[in-house]
Amino acid sequence: MEPTPVQNSHLHNPPLAVGRTAEIYPWGDKQVVKLFRTGMPYGMAEKEAATGRIVAAAGVGAPPVGDVVTVNGRAGIVYKRLDGESMLHRLQQKPWTVWALARTLGQLHARMHGVARPQLPAVRNYLQRDIDRAQELPAELRAAVLARLQGLPDGDVICHGDFHPDNVLLTHEGPVIIDWMTAGHGNPDADVARTVLMLRQGQPMGASALQLKVIELLRQQLLSGYLRAYRAVRPCTDSAFEAWVPVIAAARLSEGIETEQEQLIALAARAVG
Repeated sequence: MEPTPVQNSHLHNPPLAVGRTAEIYPWGDKQVVKLFRTGMPYGMAEKEAATGRIVAAAGVGAPPVGDVVTVNGRAGIVYKRLDGESMLHRLQQKPWTVWALARTLGQLHARMHGVARPQLPAVRNYLQRDIDRAQELPAELRAAVLARLQGLPDGDVICHGDFHPDNVLLTHEGPVIIDWMTAGHGNPDADVARTVLMLRQGQPMGASALQLKVIELLRQQLLSGYLRAYRAVRPCTDSAFEAWVPVIAAARLSEGIETEQEQLIALAARAVG
């Protein structure tokens, strides 16, 4: 089904949020539109909307999904408007809440991993695609990473694919998980590995020098609190998720984040061992 074309009058306001692949704009009084950047294929919006409907129905904290639309040639997805702030913003503004936020983050993720939805796309396929696209990987290292991926166990639970504090909104109705573009079914340890990688070294877009300094100071507390809360719901050993880290790091190279490239290649190189 083709996206519904609409007029550009909906975008008179500045964006509410800006990400690497999309911007969020007001859409009437009770909705927002996630508008993908120019050049992104329409199929991405259709696919994310289909995934979003599955996870919203699963009761894992995903927002309700509306129509797929186009605005000025850009594909977009309409969502219910949620009043609140991101967990990352709360952490930057109130760093003393780090332990409470880490507990919420871990509990949310572990509960998500208690729900199977094999009808979602396979996380394994996403990872293989992204590793193939990672131009910075030398051929021998790519082969080693893909061999590691083939040897890791499968699963059928919901995996978000990019679960971190900037993708959790704290609302009056409770925390809501957003940005399900890379969600699929797979091994939950792979999803934990992605979150651990982001908490260790991910750099949020648009953060000031002071905010980045606060994040650096709080990384270890957030990571240890997240893992403690996660393991209180679902057992997960260090070795289980660390086995996925070289694969996740190699796949993240495809996102073209230059400041992380050297670290990601070093992590991917662990697959050789």
